[in-house]
Amino acid sequence: MTAAHSAGNVASVKTLILSDLHLGHPSSRLDPAGLEALGRLAARFDRVILNGDALDRWERPDPTPEMQAWRARLERTLVSRGGPAELLTGNHDPAISERHYCYLEEAQALVFHGDYALDCASPWMWHAGVFKQTFRAAWSEAGGGDHFARRAEVFRRVQRAFLSAHPEDYAKEALRPGPYLLRQMLSPRRAVRIAHYLVRMPAWVARRAAGFDRPVTRAVVGHSHRAGAWRVGALEVCNTGSFMPFSQPWGLVVEGASVRREPVAALLDGLGRAVAVPAAGLEGTHPVR
Repeated sequence: MTAAHSAGNVASVKTLILSDLHLGHPSSRLDPAGLEALGRLAARFDRVILNGDALDRWERPDPTPEMQAWRARLERTLVSRGGPAELLTGNHDPAISERHYCYLEEAQALVFHGDYALDCASPWMWHAGVFKQTFRAAWSEAGGGDHFARRAEVFRRVQRAFLSAHPEDYAKEALRPGPYLLRQMLSPRRAVRIAHYLVRMPAWVARRAAGFDRPVTRAVVGHSHRAGAWRVGALEVCNTGSFMPFSQPWGLVVEGASVRREPVAALLDGLGRAVAVPAAGLEGTHPVR
């Protein structure tokens, strides 16, 4: 831990939070040149947190050589003044670390990927029902309740085992807008479930954050790739989007109690535009009831 992270200097720590880089996926905007540009941005901060799905696949104890190479590149490139980027787990990389969330005390911000706001990461997938049953049985055996940290640990444990048994669920194929949208139209039930999830996710995130054992005024997530900020009662839910198609990557900049959201393209001004992502596309700030 650097001096910037010591208790006496918490307010001086400048933190950048990103999510859903999906390195290694053929449709991720972050090729090696883009990652280098992001690395120059990271060097301006004391701390960088990658809030899940930094790698497109890291669920097994023996990740593929391709993913090992991407992780080495990531750890070598995204280095803040305080050290390499901190990796929180996501549904595509549930075994990337043992950290499933972090808490920024002065900002009262709870940072987690967001997929375990419900009892399964993707309710529209074929295995959603099976996964729910498996998780709920494990959660009941662990004591149940609303305890946030314990729930996160059990969810990731179940998810790691499940994804290892079903590796085909995250096959890497390029996302082409036309064929992708056509597939959704040909499966109306799936499309409805996705739309329902996108609309209701802020409320589900707020409900899950209520189980945390410290004051939370902001919940910071990714997962749904829907960048924006929503007010749910007294809680603000922020989603930092993604580097994948149909989305925009935003960064959350935290300095003490100060929090602001900016598109990654704006944060990269003056550093080159290797990550060529327009600033448009943020849904804005909306109340959620």
